[in-house]
Amino acid sequence: MKENSSEGLNKELPDWLIDHLPNYHRADSIPQAFSDSTHQLWRLQNSGDTHKNHFLKVCSNTESPFWQVMHDLFDFDLSTEIANFSETYEFIDSACNLKIPELIKAETLSKKKAYVLTSELNGSVIGSEVNDQMVQQLANHIAELHSHPSINWGTLGNPTFKPADWSNRLKSTLVNSDKKWGGVFDKLNSAMLLQSNNDINGNSRGILPEQFLSEDYLKQALAACTEIESNSFVPMMPDLRWDQFLQDSNRLVALVDLDAFVFAPIELDFVILEYILRPNQLELFSLSYAKHHRMPDIKTARPAYRLLLFYMQILGETDIAEWMSREEFF
Repeated sequence: MKENSSEGLNKELPDWLIDHLPNYHRADSIPQAFSDSTHQLWRLQNSGDTHKNHFLKVCSNTESPFWQVMHDLFDFDLSTEIANFSETYEFIDSACNLKIPELIKAETLSKKKAYVLTSELNGSVIGSEVNDQMVQQLANHIAELHSHPSINWGTLGNPTFKPADWSNRLKSTLVNSDKKWGGVFDKLNSAMLLQSNNDINGNSRGILPEQFLSEDYLKQALAACTEIESNSFVPMMPDLRWDQFLQDSNRLVALVDLDAFVFAPIELDFVILEYILRPNQLELFSLSYAKHHRMPDIKTARPAYRLLLFYMQILGETDIAEWMSREEFF
């Protein structure tokens, strides 16, 4: 029996998908965490022959800035990669000790019809309460992934780009991203600063001369690109966040979002960590990670990678000046 629940926030499953799923007793939709979330989510109760719960992700937004940059830089198209997720899940399962969901089915039926069906794991999504043990576990998890380097970079299953390609392709991606979105954030930041000046002084003073706009950060980033030399690439998630993990009894127990794994320079991972960890957590992370690998120097690459992550909107930040001036640690 296949039944769709439409109570409360629940949405009906797409008609095109019904015949591709195992039998289930009830489908409960799960609210999206962000307005630009990639997938519509459902929990299928009493599914398949085992009558266990399954977790269903249906692609609904693959044109967000994040996925546009993933395509421009890594030649990563989610609809195409979903068809190769069996290899992705197998690789990550062998590369790290955290549990990952069992991949039951992943299909791309057409450009706008793709889905991923996995087992449901025990645990709850991590909120704001991140303890020291979780930070240490994250360090160990990333160290495990970094133990599987590649001489080439790109998609996890087919990293075809050579080390010499990285700098030029990164430059092109940054320039294209600035053309697409730079002006949008310039206007937004200008309006925010103008409002701030009005609030403080009661009159309009316009944009402060020292206020950086996107083109200034782009110049800094492109200059940094010429100094970047990447010769080893590691598995990573450019959208790394705590909510991609599950916790139980204040411990990390599972990684549940494997959609965006790529081979990329190790320094990019550490630029991401400067945004998702607090200063005391960064110190603890470093102590744990250093037991496995040498810490990379990210000073040269930081301006380019920070701007890249800003245009990917990994945390939804809109103030480019605040983002680019975030405290440095590594």
